[in-house]
Amino acid sequence: MQTYQSQISSKYINQGTNYIRLKSGGTDLQNAVELTDAYNSAKLSEPGEQNIFTILVPPGLYKFLGVFTLDTDFINIVSLSNKIDVIFNGTFDLDLTANNVHISGINLLDNSFSIVTDLDKILIENCIVGENSFIMIGGSISGTFKNIKTGDHSFRVWGAYGEISGTFNDIKVQYNCFKADIGSLINGTFNNIECGLSCLAPAEPTGFFKNIIGPNIFEDLTTFSGIIHNAIQTDVLKTFGTIDWRGKIYHSVNGDGSLGITYEDTPPMPTLVLSIKTEPKTNTSSNVDYFRIDADYTGIDETQDNSIVWSQITSHSVSLIMESTPTSSNIYSTFYDIENNVTFEVQCIITDIYNRTVTKTIDVVVAI
Repeated sequence: MQTYQSQISSKYINQGTNYIRLKSGGTDLQNAVELTDAYNSAKLSEPGEQNIFTILVPPGLYKFLGVFTLDTDFINIVSLSNKIDVIFNGTFDLDLTANNVHISGINLLDNSFSIVTDLDKILIENCIVGENSFIMIGGSISGTFKNIKTGDHSFRVWGAYGEISGTFNDIKVQYNCFKADIGSLINGTFNNIECGLSCLAPAEPTGFFKNIIGPNIFEDLTTFSGIIHNAIQTDVLKTFGTIDWRGKIYHSVNGDGSLGITYEDTPPMPTLVLSIKTEPKTNTSSNVDYFRIDADYTGIDETQDNSIVWSQITSHSVSLIMESTPTSSNIYSTFYDIENNVTFEVQCIITDIYNRTVTKTIDVVVAI
Protein backbone atom coordinates (compact mmCIF):
# COMPACT_ATOMS: atom_id res chain seq x y z
CA MET A 1 0.00 0.00 0.00
CA GLN A 2 1.35 3.43 -0.91
CA THR A 3 1.61 5.99 1.87
CA TYR A 4 2.22 9.70 1.81
CA GLN A 5 5.82 9.21 2.94
CA SER A 6 6.50 6.82 0.06
CA GLN A 7 5.31 9.49 -2.36
CA ILE A 8 7.85 12.10 -1.21
CA SER A 9 9.84 13.13 -4.23
CA SER A 10 12.65 15.50 -5.12
CA LYS A 11 10.30 17.18 -7.60
CA TYR A 12 8.99 19.24 -4.65
CA ILE A 13 11.28 21.97 -3.40
CA ASN A 14 10.35 21.33 0.22
CA GLN A 15 7.99 19.14 2.14
CA GLY A 16 7.05 17.93 5.57
CA THR A 17 4.48 15.83 7.32
CA ASN A 18 1.72 18.39 6.73
CA TYR A 19 2.82 20.44 3.74
CA ILE A 20 4.33 20.42 0.27
CA ARG A 21 6.01 23.40 -1.34
CA LEU A 22 6.01 23.05 -5.11
CA LYS A 23 8.88 23.91 -7.42
CA SER A 24 6.63 24.93 -10.34
CA GLY A 25 9.60 25.79 -12.52
CA GLY A 26 8.48 24.05 -15.68
CA THR A 27 5.96 24.80 -18.40
CA ASP A 28 2.35 25.60 -17.53
CA LEU A 29 1.39 22.00 -18.34
CA GLN A 30 4.20 20.61 -16.17
CA ASN A 31 3.23 22.90 -13.33
CA ALA A 32 -0.37 21.68 -13.46
CA VAL A 33 0.80 18.06 -13.37
CA GLU A 34 3.01 18.83 -10.37
CA LEU A 35 0.10 20.45 -8.50
CA THR A 36 -2.18 17.52 -9.34
CA ASP A 37 0.42 15.02 -8.13
CA ALA A 38 0.92 16.99 -4.90
CA TYR A 39 -2.83 16.99 -4.27
CA ASN A 40 -3.07 13.24 -4.81
CA SER A 41 -0.07 12.72 -2.51
CA ALA A 42 -1.72 14.86 0.16
CA LYS A 43 -4.73 12.55 0.11
CA LEU A 44 -2.44 9.70 1.21
CA SER A 45 -1.50 11.63 4.37
CA GLU A 46 -4.97 10.87 5.77
CA PRO A 47 -5.88 14.53 6.30
CA GLY A 48 -8.29 15.35 9.09
CA GLU A 49 -9.18 17.91 11.71
CA GLN A 50 -5.98 17.12 13.61
CA ASN A 51 -3.95 16.56 10.44
CA ILE A 52 -4.56 19.51 8.12
CA PHE A 53 -2.43 19.44 4.97
CA THR A 54 -1.34 22.53 3.01
CA ILE A 55 0.08 22.77 -0.50
CA LEU A 56 2.14 25.95 -0.98
CA VAL A 57 2.02 27.00 -4.63
CA PRO A 58 4.56 29.44 -6.15
CA PRO A 59 3.46 32.15 -8.59
CA GLY A 60 3.17 30.99 -12.17
CA LEU A 61 1.02 29.49 -14.91
CA TYR A 62 -0.82 26.20 -14.44
CA LYS A 63 -2.60 24.73 -17.45
CA PHE A 64 -4.88 21.82 -16.69
CA LEU A 65 -6.14 19.49 -19.41
CA GLY A 66 -9.38 18.84 -17.55
CA VAL A 67 -11.40 20.04 -14.60
CA PHE A 68 -9.28 20.20 -11.44
CA THR A 69 -11.48 18.76 -8.69
CA LEU A 70 -10.79 19.34 -5.01
CA ASP A 71 -12.68 16.55 -3.32
CA THR A 72 -10.92 15.93 0.00
CA ASP A 73 -11.49 17.78 3.28
CA PHE A 74 -8.58 19.37 5.16
CA ILE A 75 -6.29 19.89 2.16
CA ASN A 76 -5.51 23.57 1.63
CA ILE A 77 -4.11 25.11 -1.55
CA VAL A 78 -2.46 28.45 -0.84
CA SER A 79 -0.35 30.84 -2.90
CA LEU A 80 3.18 31.02 -1.55
CA SER A 81 3.26 34.81 -1.94
CA ASN A 82 -0.21 35.43 -0.47
CA LYS A 83 -1.08 37.27 -3.71
CA ILE A 84 -3.38 36.38 -6.61
CA ASP A 85 -0.59 35.00 -8.77
CA VAL A 86 -1.35 31.29 -9.22
CA ILE A 87 -2.85 31.55 -12.70
CA PHE A 88 -4.90 28.72 -14.16
CA ASN A 89 -4.51 29.61 -17.83
CA GLY A 90 -6.29 26.65 -19.39
CA THR A 91 -9.91 26.40 -20.47
CA PHE A 92 -11.19 24.20 -17.64
CA ASP A 93 -12.96 25.07 -14.39
CA LEU A 94 -12.03 24.52 -10.77
CA ASP A 95 -14.49 22.27 -8.94
CA LEU A 96 -14.73 22.19 -5.13
CA THR A 97 -16.73 19.44 -3.43
CA ALA A 98 -14.77 19.25 -0.15
CA ASN A 99 -15.50 21.12 3.05
CA ASN A 100 -13.00 22.36 5.67
CA VAL A 101 -10.56 23.72 3.09
CA HIS A 102 -8.72 27.00 2.52
CA ILE A 103 -8.13 28.12 -1.08
CA SER A 104 -6.14 31.30 -1.66
CA GLY A 105 -4.33 33.17 -4.42
CA ILE A 106 -5.83 31.57 -7.53
CA ASN A 107 -6.67 33.46 -10.74
CA LEU A 108 -9.00 31.45 -12.96
CA LEU A 109 -9.12 34.14 -15.66
CA ASP A 110 -12.40 33.46 -17.53
CA ASN A 111 -12.97 30.02 -16.02
CA SER A 112 -15.53 29.25 -13.34
CA PHE A 113 -15.09 28.19 -9.74
CA SER A 114 -17.90 25.77 -8.92
CA ILE A 115 -18.94 24.57 -5.48
CA VAL A 116 -21.53 22.19 -4.12
CA THR A 117 -24.15 23.07 -1.54
CA ASP A 118 -23.60 23.47 2.20
CA LEU A 119 -19.82 23.94 2.28
CA ASP A 120 -20.14 25.95 5.46
CA LYS A 121 -16.52 25.58 6.59
CA ILE A 122 -14.69 26.64 3.44
CA LEU A 123 -12.51 29.74 3.25
CA ILE A 124 -11.98 31.11 -0.25
CA GLU A 125 -9.89 34.26 -0.41
CA ASN A 126 -7.71 36.33 -2.73
CA CYS A 127 -9.12 34.86 -5.95
CA ILE A 128 -10.23 36.05 -9.38
CA VAL A 129 -12.87 33.88 -11.05
CA GLY A 130 -14.89 33.93 -14.23
CA GLU A 131 -18.63 34.15 -14.77
CA ASN A 132 -21.07 31.60 -13.36
CA SER A 133 -18.86 31.00 -10.32
CA PHE A 134 -20.27 29.97 -6.96
CA ILE A 135 -23.76 29.30 -8.32
CA MET A 136 -26.39 27.00 -6.94
CA ILE A 137 -29.75 25.58 -8.01
CA GLY A 138 -31.89 25.43 -4.92
CA GLY A 139 -28.88 24.94 -2.63
CA SER A 140 -26.90 26.94 -0.10
CA ILE A 141 -23.91 29.18 -0.86
CA SER A 142 -22.25 29.13 2.53
CA GLY A 143 -18.75 29.39 3.93
CA THR A 144 -16.48 32.45 4.01
CA PHE A 145 -15.29 34.43 0.99
CA LYS A 146 -12.72 37.25 1.18
CA ASN A 147 -11.24 39.51 -1.48
CA ILE A 148 -12.90 37.86 -4.47
CA LYS A 149 -13.45 39.33 -7.94
CA THR A 150 -15.99 37.55 -10.12
CA GLY A 151 -17.49 37.64 -13.58
CA ASP A 152 -21.21 37.89 -14.36
CA HIS A 153 -23.90 35.64 -12.83
CA SER A 154 -21.80 34.66 -9.81
CA PHE A 155 -22.87 34.06 -6.22
CA ARG A 156 -26.25 33.24 -7.74
CA VAL A 157 -29.03 30.97 -6.50
CA TRP A 158 -31.47 29.83 -9.15
CA GLY A 159 -34.90 28.58 -8.19
CA ALA A 160 -36.64 28.34 -4.83
CA TYR A 161 -35.53 26.79 -1.54
CA GLY A 162 -31.95 28.03 -1.77
CA GLU A 163 -29.98 30.63 0.14
CA ILE A 164 -26.92 32.85 0.06
CA SER A 165 -25.99 32.36 3.69
CA GLY A 166 -22.22 32.72 3.87
CA THR A 167 -19.94 35.55 4.97
CA PHE A 168 -18.67 37.78 2.16
CA ASN A 169 -15.96 40.39 2.74
CA ASP A 170 -14.33 42.67 0.16
CA ILE A 171 -16.06 41.25 -2.91
CA LYS A 172 -16.29 42.85 -6.37
CA VAL A 173 -18.95 41.36 -8.62
CA GLN A 174 -20.31 42.12 -12.07
CA TYR A 175 -23.76 41.81 -13.64
CA ASN A 176 -26.52 39.73 -12.01
CA CYS A 177 -24.59 38.62 -8.92
CA PHE A 178 -25.55 38.01 -5.30
CA LYS A 179 -29.05 37.25 -6.52
CA ALA A 180 -31.62 34.70 -5.48
CA ASP A 181 -34.95 33.92 -7.07
CA ILE A 182 -38.22 34.36 -5.22
CA GLY A 183 -38.61 31.57 -2.69
CA SER A 184 -34.91 31.60 -1.79
CA LEU A 185 -33.06 33.71 0.78
CA ILE A 186 -30.28 36.30 0.82
CA ASN A 187 -29.51 35.96 4.51
CA GLY A 188 -25.72 36.06 4.80
CA THR A 189 -23.31 38.72 6.05
CA PHE A 190 -21.99 41.12 3.41
CA ASN A 191 -19.18 43.62 4.07
CA ASN A 192 -17.56 45.92 1.51
CA ILE A 193 -19.36 44.75 -1.62
CA GLU A 194 -18.95 46.49 -4.99
CA CYS A 195 -21.80 45.47 -7.28
CA GLY A 196 -22.38 45.58 -11.01
CA LEU A 197 -25.82 45.95 -12.56
CA SER A 198 -28.79 44.03 -11.21
CA CYS A 199 -27.47 42.68 -7.92
CA LEU A 200 -28.96 41.76 -4.54
CA ALA A 201 -32.51 40.96 -5.66
CA PRO A 202 -35.27 39.86 -6.30
CA ALA A 203 -35.53 37.63 -3.22
CA GLU A 204 -36.05 39.75 -0.12
CA PRO A 205 -32.70 40.29 1.65
CA THR A 206 -32.80 39.43 5.34
CA GLY A 207 -29.07 39.46 6.10
CA PHE A 208 -26.58 42.05 7.30
CA PHE A 209 -25.10 44.47 4.75
CA LYS A 210 -22.32 47.00 5.35
CA ASN A 211 -20.67 49.28 2.78
CA ILE A 212 -22.59 48.22 -0.32
CA ILE A 213 -22.08 50.24 -3.53
CA GLY A 214 -23.43 49.83 -7.04
CA PRO A 215 -25.44 51.38 -9.88
CA ASN A 216 -28.79 49.83 -8.97
CA ILE A 217 -28.40 47.72 -5.85
CA PHE A 218 -31.60 46.11 -4.59
CA GLU A 219 -33.20 46.84 -7.99
CA ASP A 220 -36.88 45.94 -8.30
CA LEU A 221 -36.97 45.05 -4.62
CA THR A 222 -40.29 45.75 -2.92
CA THR A 223 -39.50 44.82 0.69
CA PHE A 224 -36.32 44.55 2.73
CA SER A 225 -36.10 42.94 6.17
CA GLY A 226 -32.35 42.94 6.71
CA ILE A 227 -30.00 45.52 8.15
CA ILE A 228 -27.87 47.93 6.13
CA HIS A 229 -25.03 50.16 7.22
CA ASN A 230 -23.98 52.51 4.42
CA ALA A 231 -25.47 51.75 1.00
CA ILE A 232 -24.62 53.96 -2.00
CA GLN A 233 -26.34 54.09 -5.37
CA THR A 234 -24.03 55.16 -8.21
CA ASP A 235 -26.70 55.50 -10.92
CA VAL A 236 -27.92 59.12 -10.81
CA LEU A 237 -31.51 58.02 -11.44
CA LYS A 238 -31.69 55.45 -8.63
CA THR A 239 -32.98 56.03 -5.12
CA PHE A 240 -33.88 53.92 -2.10
CA GLY A 241 -37.26 55.56 -1.67
CA THR A 242 -39.43 52.96 -3.42
CA ILE A 243 -38.58 50.08 -1.12
CA ASP A 244 -40.69 49.06 1.88
CA TRP A 245 -37.98 49.03 4.56
CA ARG A 246 -39.18 46.53 7.11
CA GLY A 247 -35.63 46.12 8.34
CA LYS A 248 -33.18 48.82 9.39
CA ILE A 249 -31.07 51.06 7.18
CA TYR A 250 -28.68 53.32 9.04
CA HIS A 251 -27.21 55.29 6.14
CA SER A 252 -27.95 55.45 2.43
CA VAL A 253 -27.06 57.76 -0.44
CA ASN A 254 -29.20 58.10 -3.56
CA GLY A 255 -27.68 58.16 -7.02
CA ASP A 256 -27.93 61.96 -7.24
CA GLY A 257 -25.91 62.33 -4.06
CA SER A 258 -28.84 63.14 -1.80
CA LEU A 259 -29.27 61.40 1.52
CA GLY A 260 -31.51 58.38 1.26
CA ILE A 261 -33.84 57.07 3.90
CA THR A 262 -32.27 56.44 7.29
CA TYR A 263 -33.67 54.32 10.06
CA GLU A 264 -31.56 56.07 12.69
CA ASP A 265 -28.03 57.36 12.92
CA THR A 266 -26.73 55.14 15.71
CA PRO A 267 -28.27 51.85 16.79
CA PRO A 268 -29.02 51.92 20.52
CA MET A 269 -27.25 49.50 22.79
CA PRO A 270 -29.35 46.49 23.74
CA THR A 271 -30.82 46.45 27.25
CA LEU A 272 -31.26 43.58 29.67
CA VAL A 273 -33.04 43.30 33.01
CA LEU A 274 -33.21 40.07 35.02
CA SER A 275 -35.78 39.40 37.72
CA ILE A 276 -36.83 36.44 39.84
CA LYS A 277 -40.55 35.92 39.47
CA THR A 278 -40.92 33.02 41.89
CA GLU A 279 -38.93 32.89 45.12
CA PRO A 280 -37.05 29.58 45.29
CA LYS A 281 -37.18 27.39 48.36
CA THR A 282 -36.71 23.70 48.83
CA ASN A 283 -39.65 21.36 48.99
CA THR A 284 -38.93 19.35 52.14
CA SER A 285 -40.70 16.27 50.85
CA SER A 286 -38.71 15.93 47.65
CA ASN A 287 -35.95 18.52 47.89
CA VAL A 288 -36.99 19.64 44.42
CA ASP A 289 -38.57 22.93 43.50
CA TYR A 290 -38.92 25.20 40.50
CA PHE A 291 -38.39 28.89 40.12
CA ARG A 292 -38.55 31.32 37.26
CA ILE A 293 -36.23 34.06 36.02
CA ASP A 294 -37.42 36.57 33.44
CA ALA A 295 -35.07 38.28 31.00
CA ASP A 296 -36.56 41.47 29.58
CA TYR A 297 -34.39 42.75 26.76
CA THR A 298 -34.34 44.93 23.67
CA GLY A 299 -32.15 45.20 20.61
CA ILE A 300 -31.37 41.60 19.68
CA ASP A 301 -32.54 39.21 17.01
CA GLU A 302 -33.69 36.04 18.77
CA THR A 303 -33.25 33.97 15.60
CA GLN A 304 -29.47 34.38 15.78
CA ASP A 305 -27.46 31.55 17.29
CA ASN A 306 -26.29 32.41 20.82
CA SER A 307 -28.16 35.72 20.83
CA ILE A 308 -29.16 34.94 24.43
CA VAL A 309 -27.08 32.63 26.60
CA TRP A 310 -27.72 31.55 30.18
CA SER A 311 -25.17 30.04 32.51
CA GLN A 312 -24.78 29.13 36.15
CA ILE A 313 -21.55 30.69 37.37
CA THR A 314 -21.49 29.33 40.93
CA SER A 315 -21.07 25.57 41.06
CA HIS A 316 -23.92 23.84 42.85
CA SER A 317 -26.34 21.09 42.05
CA VAL A 318 -28.45 23.33 39.85
CA SER A 319 -29.38 22.96 36.20
CA LEU A 320 -30.66 25.61 33.83
CA ILE A 321 -33.38 24.62 31.38
CA MET A 322 -34.79 26.81 28.63
CA GLU A 323 -38.51 26.21 28.59
CA SER A 324 -39.67 28.35 25.70
CA THR A 325 -38.57 29.69 22.35
CA PRO A 326 -37.07 33.19 22.83
CA THR A 327 -39.58 36.03 22.60
CA SER A 328 -39.46 39.68 23.58
CA SER A 329 -39.89 38.69 27.23
CA ASN A 330 -38.44 35.25 27.85
CA ILE A 331 -39.28 32.89 30.66
CA TYR A 332 -36.61 30.47 31.73
CA SER A 333 -36.84 27.95 34.54
CA THR A 334 -34.30 26.11 36.62
CA PHE A 335 -34.68 23.22 38.98
CA TYR A 336 -32.45 22.13 41.81
CA ASP A 337 -32.11 19.42 44.42
CA ILE A 338 -29.98 20.58 47.32
CA GLU A 339 -29.88 19.93 51.06
CA ASN A 340 -28.29 23.09 52.47
CA ASN A 341 -28.85 26.82 52.38
CA VAL A 342 -27.06 28.17 49.33
CA THR A 343 -26.69 31.28 47.23
CA PHE A 344 -25.68 30.99 43.61
CA GLU A 345 -25.50 33.28 40.61
CA VAL A 346 -27.20 32.95 37.26
CA GLN A 347 -25.74 34.88 34.35
CA CYS A 348 -27.41 35.98 31.13
CA ILE A 349 -25.55 37.39 28.12
CA ILE A 350 -27.27 38.90 25.09
CA THR A 351 -25.49 39.69 21.83
CA ASP A 352 -26.87 41.90 19.09
CA ILE A 353 -26.10 41.60 15.38
CA TYR A 354 -23.17 44.00 15.76
CA ASN A 355 -21.57 41.62 18.27
CA ARG A 356 -22.17 44.05 21.12
CA THR A 357 -22.89 42.23 24.37
CA VAL A 358 -24.68 43.02 27.60
CA THR A 359 -24.09 40.78 30.62
CA LYS A 360 -26.22 40.63 33.75
CA THR A 361 -26.07 38.37 36.79
CA ILE A 362 -28.65 37.71 39.48
CA ASP A 363 -28.28 36.05 42.88
CA VAL A 364 -30.60 33.17 43.69
CA VAL A 365 -30.93 32.41 47.38
CA VAL A 366 -32.29 29.05 48.46
CA ALA A 367 -33.38 28.76 52.09
CA ILE A 368 -34.47 25.58 53.80
